[in-house]
Amino acid sequence: DILSDNNSRYPGFGEDSIMETGFEAMFKTGTSNQFQNIWALGSTPEYTVGIWMGNFSGHTVIGRTGSSLPAAIAAEMLEIIHTEGAVFGKVPDSKEVKLCTLSGLIPNAYTPSTYFEFLPVDAEINISDWHIPDPLNPNNGALTVYPEEYSSWLSLKDRSGFISKGRNKPEIIYPSNNSVFFIDPTVPVIDQILKIRTIGFSGELSSVIINGNVVDEVTNGNYNFELQKGEWQIEFKNTIGSNKIKIYIR
Repeated sequence: DILSDNNSRYPGFGEDSIMETGFEAMFKTGTSNQFQNIWALGSTPEYTVGIWMGNFSGHTVIGRTGSSLPAAIAAEMLEIIHTEGAVFGKVPDSKEVKLCTLSGLIPNAYTPSTYFEFLPVDAEINISDWHIPDPLNPNNGALTVYPEEYSSWLSLKDRSGFISKGRNKPEIIYPSNNSVFFIDPTVPVIDQILKIRTIGFSGELSSVIINGNVVDEVTNGNYNFELQKGEWQIEFKNTIGSNKIKIYIR
């Protein structure tokens, strides 16, 4: 379904794509870095056509950079040889399931957007809890609640949503334990910062403890550590729990 979905082609090929046929067909196109190779594969339930255009000189193929050229030839060939009314069969041992577009889980009553996906027949998917009713707009509104792994991403730009609390055991997710870092001699040390990132600590006051000494208290679950040569034990601690790692800076 992915390769035969006309809607998915709009961003790259426009609405009037040469791959939008009047019969069931799927296509895959590609190019090399310098466009000296452009190719397309097209299939119906009965036939597969492959078209390659290229050269060995490294020059762009006849002044065209897109793979729509071989795709047009593949589509024309399939137009000639396809059997009217032929359809693709269902994927063996699979089921089509409606999922939440954002979480990939089973939608709940407040999920604003869904899509269909083929999954193994024995796949067990949890119900999404990423969307909850908006208390300020209970009749028509919903809020997005992301898992704590998204806390850093959510804080980077002006994005709407909240972070769920208590889903994860508090832990430092970056850097990993026993990581080794090297100071760059070409960059002033004051400009070399290691950002410590966590989950489970954001939204509540947490102590940052380095080599046994409390150096700061933060609420966003992150801490900027200025690089200094040595062996460092870094710990985050709050009322929920604590987690520590050791890093080496050389």
